[in-house]
Amino acid sequence: MNYFAHALAALIFQILIGRTTGRWWTGAAIACAYFISRELTQAEYRWIEHFGHGLRANMPWWGALDLRV
Repeated sequence: MNYFAHALAALIFQILIGRTTGRWWTGAAIACAYFISRELTQAEYRWIEHFGHGLRANMPWWGALDLRV
């Protein structure tokens, strides 16, 4: 997905949660947490591929936050 599609999906999710529960901030927080975790997971896979020799055990705890990936 591109950034526009991520933003649109997060907005739709926020609207669904906000309309059904009345808690708009909860919908926004859940949508943001989901997409941030998705991006961190992708960064983990890139780190493992480039620097970890294909093994997750080689990745340090900060691997997903490494600016090189």
